[in-house]
This record gives sequence, C-alpha cells and structure tokens, in this order.
Amino acid sequence: MVFGAPPAAAFAARAEVAAAKALRRLRKPAALLPAAGPSSLLQVHYRAAGLYAVELAAIAAAMNQPADEIAAHAATNGLALTQQGAPVPYIYDSTRARVIFHGPATTNWYARDNAVLIALGNGLAMPRRAPAAASGANVTAQRLHFEQDRYPFDSALEKPADFYYWDYLIGGTGPHSLKNFPLDLSGCRGAVELTVRLQGWSRSINTPDHSAELRWNGAVVATATLDGAQTKDVRVTIPAGEVVDGINTLAIKAHLLPGIVSSAFVLDWVAAELPREITPQAGTTYLLAEDQTALAATAFAAPLAVALNAAGQPTWLADDTGELPAKAWAVAAGDARYALAEANGIPALTPEPIADDPWFLAATNRVDYLIISSRALAAAAQELADYRAGQGLRVGLATYEDACDWFAGGLRTPEAIPALLRHAHTVWAEAPWLVALAGNGHYDYLNALNLEANHVPPLLTASYEGLFAADGLLADWTGDGQPDVALGRLPARTPAELAAMIAKIKAYEQDFGHAWENQIVLAADAADAAGDFTAVNAQLAALAGAEYPVATVDLAAQGLAPARAALLNWFGSGAGIIHYTGHGNVNSWSGKGLLKAADVNALNNARQPVVVALSCLIGRYEAPGVQSLGELLMQRAAGGAVAVWGPSGLSRNHPAAELGAAFYDLVLQQGAGTLGLAVQQARAALPADTFTRDTFAIYNLLGDPALRLAGNTGAGRTAASFAQWRWAQYAPDELNDPATSGPTTHNFQLYAMDGAGELVAELPEFGYAIPDEAAGGGFIMRWQRRVNRPDLDYHFYFSADLVTWSNITTGTETLSVEPAPDGIMETVRTRVNLPAAENIFLGVKAVRK
Repeated sequence: MVFGAPPAAAFAARAEVAAAKALRRLRKPAALLPAAGPSSLLQVHYRAAGLYAVELAAIAAAMNQPADEIAAHAATNGLALTQQGAPVPYIYDSTRARVIFHGPATTNWYARDNAVLIALGNGLAMPRRAPAAASGANVTAQRLHFEQDRYPFDSALEKPADFYYWDYLIGGTGPHSLKNFPLDLSGCRGAVELTVRLQGWSRSINTPDHSAELRWNGAVVATATLDGAQTKDVRVTIPAGEVVDGINTLAIKAHLLPGIVSSAFVLDWVAAELPREITPQAGTTYLLAEDQTALAATAFAAPLAVALNAAGQPTWLADDTGELPAKAWAVAAGDARYALAEANGIPALTPEPIADDPWFLAATNRVDYLIISSRALAAAAQELADYRAGQGLRVGLATYEDACDWFAGGLRTPEAIPALLRHAHTVWAEAPWLVALAGNGHYDYLNALNLEANHVPPLLTASYEGLFAADGLLADWTGDGQPDVALGRLPARTPAELAAMIAKIKAYEQDFGHAWENQIVLAADAADAAGDFTAVNAQLAALAGAEYPVATVDLAAQGLAPARAALLNWFGSGAGIIHYTGHGNVNSWSGKGLLKAADVNALNNARQPVVVALSCLIGRYEAPGVQSLGELLMQRAAGGAVAVWGPSGLSRNHPAAELGAAFYDLVLQQGAGTLGLAVQQARAALPADTFTRDTFAIYNLLGDPALRLAGNTGAGRTAASFAQWRWAQYAPDELNDPATSGPTTHNFQLYAMDGAGELVAELPEFGYAIPDEAAGGGFIMRWQRRVNRPDLDYHFYFSADLVTWSNITTGTETLSVEPAPDGIMETVRTRVNLPAAENIFLGVKAVRK
C-alpha cells in the first residue's frame, strides 16, 4: 500500500505543475553563468544538428590571443575541436575568418544543447572530396523533423525515451481533445511518408487506454490506439494531391474509448519524408542520397555542402579552392545524406571560456566536505565552506557548470555530479564523504517552462508511480544504485535564501547539546488501509532512551484542531526532531491538513527542528514553480526547519517504516550524530528489493549532510578516517578548537589505537610460552590496530633509555592478524628482531599518511 492516492489519482495530484506552467512567461529565472575568461579552453553550444561556424576573432578574444596567431593555428590544423573526447573535423574558411564543423544532436536524456570544446592543439581537418559533377537533380528525398520541446513529461508513469514533448491531448470533447500542428512542406513535389510519435500518459485497468485520430488538412488519414504509457509511431502516406506547397496542418483528435473515464497522451514529434526541391531553408538542409547520381543546389547563392556517412562522419564537397563552382556534386558510395547551407547563412556560435585549471583535477586533493553549487550561488555557498572549514573539515567548493564542462564534455547534465565524485574517489589522495548541494534543482532541464533557476538539477528515478528526484543517485559514483557518500541539498533559489539556510544551520549547532534538541515529536495520521501510522510511531518511540523525551501528536486519538495546535506549539517551543508518519501531498501533512503550506509560511519559530516525514510527496522539490512543504520549511528564513528528510514521490508504508526505524536506531541507539551519515547508513543497512527499491530511492535529504544532531558525540569508533572520527567524537563548539579536536598526538592515538595502546611481549613473565628460537628468534609482540586504515601507517620504535627512540625499518615480520568481533580493531602478532642489549624498550606509533 502507498501513503497517498493510487497511481490513477496520483496523475491528478501531480497536476500541481500545470498551474505553474501558465506562469512560465511571467518570471525570468537566472541562467547558468559562463566561467570567467579569458581561458585556453573554450566551448560552444548548439541545439539542433547542423553546420555551424565559430569566428576566429571570437576565439582570439575568448583566449586573449592575437587574432593573427589564432588564424595561423586554424590554417595549420592547430585548433583542436572535440566532442565527448572525440575529434571534430572542421573546415578552415580563410575568406570569412572562421572554422566550420558539422554538429550532431546530442542523445543525452537530460540535455538538448550539444557542446564542442575548442583548444590549441592538434586539430583534425575535415576531409575534402571533389564535387565531380557539373549538374544534378534539384529535387530529391528529404527527411524533415518537426519537434518542439515545450513541456517536460513530469507526470509520466514510465520513463519515456524523450523527456520533453510537443503538446498533450485529453480524450473527450474538451479544449485539449483536438490540437493543430502546422508543418511547413514548402517545395514538396510528391507524396509524403508521415510518422507521428505518440506517447501514452494515463493508464487504467482497460486495454487499450487511448484513441487518436489523425487529420491532414481537415481530412481523417489515420487512427491509432495506445495502452498505458506505450510509445507508438503512427505511419501514414499522404498522397501528393493532398499536400500543400507550404503550410500543412496535422490535427490530432483524442477520443474516449468505451469504459475509459479519462485518457491523456502526448505528441512527441512528427517526421516527414518527401521529394522536395533543394532550396535554401533556415539553418541546415539535409538531403538523402537515394536514387540519385548527382545533386544540385542551383537555388543557393553560395552553397556549402558536406557528405555524411552512416556513422555521421563528414566529408567536405569542394574543389581545390574550397568552392562548389557548379553548385552540384556527385553521389558517392557510402554517402548516407548531405548537410547543405548557404555559406553566408551558417550560424556563428559564440565561444565561452571553460575554467582551464580547476582545483578538482589535482590528484593531491584531500577533501572531507565537498560543496557543489552553481556559479550564481557560489559566493553565498562560500559562507558554508568557511563555517565547515573553521570546524576542521577539509572543504572543497566546486560549481555545477565546471563539473559539466570537465566530466560531461560541456553538456549541462546532472550526470556530471557522480562523474565528479567518481574522479574524486579514483584520483584524489582523499575523497569526500560529505557532499552538500548548495542550490535548488528541478526537472525542467531545458528551461522550457521558464519558471525558476535550476542551480543543481536532480537525477530522476523511474518508479511504478512515475518519475521522481533521487539525489542518492547523484552520490552513487559506483553505479550500484546506492549512495556512496552522505549527500544533502540546500534548496535555495537565491543567494538570500541560501544565506538564511546557512544561518539556521549555525543556530542549530550553536544549541547542540541543549535539552530542546533532544526532544522528539512523533506525529501520526489516522490509520486506514494504507497502514497503521500510530503503530509505526510507537515502534520508533521504543528506540528512544530517557535522554530523548518523546511527545506524540496523533490524529487517531485527537481531533484535528487540538492536534494541529499541539504540532504548531512544538514548532514554536522547539524540538530537535519533529517527525510525521502518514498520508501527505506536496503542500500538506494528512488529507485533513495537519500541517499545511499556509502554516509553514506563518512560522516564526526561533528553534528550527530537523523534520522527518514518512509520507508522500512532502519533499517534491523537483517540480519547477511549485514549492513543496519540504522546500517551504527550508526556505522560511524566520522559522521552518533546519533540514527535511522526506520523499519526492509516492512512498509505501512498510519500506518507509523500515527506513525510519533504521535511521532512529542509528541516532537514538547507536549514537550517530551526523544527519547525512545517519541517512546514508540507514539506507545501506536495508536490502533493496523490487518492493522497497522505489521507496528508498525517493527519500532525499533537504539540508546539510554535516549537520550535527541529537547531542550525540563519541560515536567515531566505526569511522573510516581520522577526519570522520574527530567529526563524530566532538561537539560543534569543540570542533572549532584545534587544540581540543585537531590532529593532536593524543587524538590521533585515540583514533588509531581505539584507546588500547598496550604493546605486549609474548614472554613467560606475561603468561606466554618460551619463544621458539628455531622459529626465528627475536621478540613476538601483540598489539592492536584498526582494520580499516586507509589514512594510517604503524611504525615500530625501540629505545635503550626511554629518551631516544629509533624507527625500526627492517627486521619485523607480521605473524598473524586476528580481527575483533566488532570488526573495528584487530590484534596483530609481529616478530621484531633486534641486536642483543641489556635494556630494550619497544613501542608502536600510528602515523597519518
């Protein structure tokens, strides 16, 4: 069972985005900013496949190089153009002082704008082939593609091949049941082979769900049915006599089938293959190499033609002077199609600088806490970086744009974030274990709706109920579906919002250890078929010891008014954790309205809690222009919450309860005191199967993963490094004091030896048998070290007077290693061979790598 409504109703529930779409032209979000120039590494972006130019003067200015030197490089193939690591062949056009290349469209699911990187280096000239024709056909087959990325498929119940669609249709007689799509077929000289890509949206228990009627210039030409989220290409031949030489109208009518209450599907794109005159068009014209021996572009003033093979590799069609004198060329074996444009009409792309030496490329980096922000929010995020660095964390601040430039080839895709983390864990000396995303993110990757800034976009996961943000995937650099580092997001849209969130983090940690932060409030919805939410909370309450007082707010035992009053009173008076289990939506707890958006917008609580919600859609931060309850709690400067852990989508009761129990066991029983680590470890403790995987994936932390909570300290025994040990060992105010919590000899020995610094010789006086001289002699020493010790070395020392100590560099042999039952420490038996002496003192010292 799910907390919220079943999938059919969930389709309507997520229609909150529809209202926001209507506002898309009323608000202008901040665009992603380019890197500061000049730079030795540049990039250009384009959306549609075609021929593109980059002017040499623009390259020279962006690189801060003399224009004549850039021209000399271009003339000798000294400009390196690359795309996703592969060389991009180009034409040097000396007459117009530019380079020209053919750019394919990207196939990336999250991005539409492809990128080409430009640097000085070994470039690749586009191969040239003589035209070999003085004339040719001026009518040939062309394949036209009509597509407008107007809407993200935000309510798709399955992950579509294309996330953006042209328009939607709703079956019946309403205004969205019939829509017209103009198609310009100017120059058509025959029948048209039409392909219409439709994608199902809603689904029901019936088969099929959708019925589409296609009309061409008013006449019905085809019908089709689709089931559920099925994708269907409807193909129809339009006779030449029914095609207008100009604008034709494709109309799609959505009908309701018998027994179907509602039907929604979308138009993705339309393709038309037709014989067409070769005439100049906006951008690049593509011609097919079918049934022709030569082609002519006589209608062009100065055509530039490029042949493309089946793999898309280009060949320039020109004579030795770079001209197409007869405006014609021969069709050659291996040609699949041709790209054709007016030489003076080729779009000139503006090169933008790339940070040519970002800090995160260095192999020497040692970072505990990595902040990823947009360039627009980087200055505001620096305050968080400084705060955490002041507590002894080694901090790095990277921008999303730089990550995209270096790890996604310039594509603006959130896939760059796990790629950056993969680089950090495979290249850096020490990789981060805490990652904070400083900035909001949403699924309108192309900014088609134009609703709000998209500072750090999310990755989406496909569940049975639809597509939802899954920030755990951003932290999954190994690709196994599990977050490999603790990650949280501060969903700020502006620098002011980010500053307010950081101020709340500081205030919460300033009160670390105060009684109010140990107070836990457990709120529950009334039980129903989806689950007994009171029982879930009772199980969670049983995990709290006397040091964590628990208060309850229960709609099963209280009326709505007193329950609301009690909950809001706890927000006002202060509780370290306010928890909710039950039904939820984007803007409310419980269908009864236990906590509503209007309540959050009125909060002025000076003590902001960590909010945990085992519910539905409470943390749906990824819907652009719609502020979920989780976002509102975070963005409320005068109150709200310091962090919110909850789902972006529809959650199931049983796995959510398991996840919550694992989290509270870590915090309340095991003493975990870092929010992000507790969230990560709770998920890692639970095996994910088909039933639970979707629920686990959609629980995202809106907040700082480094946030200290519940007054817990001293829980560093399981730490994987000294940095993690000290972070868990000490309170926030102690972390600010290097003398107390820094890498002192005392602290390092506590970490390395777990307080067990005893070194025992296997001698009769200590209860051991007499050493077997035949086995190698020397001393056999027993001592303890950490099992997991990536940042540790252990060295043996000897002394004759306890004053002067010397490192033993040779003559030691490890005889055996026995791990302790807890898996943290291990007992080592080491043979130490030393020259005979009257007094010998031995010691072992842990040294930080």
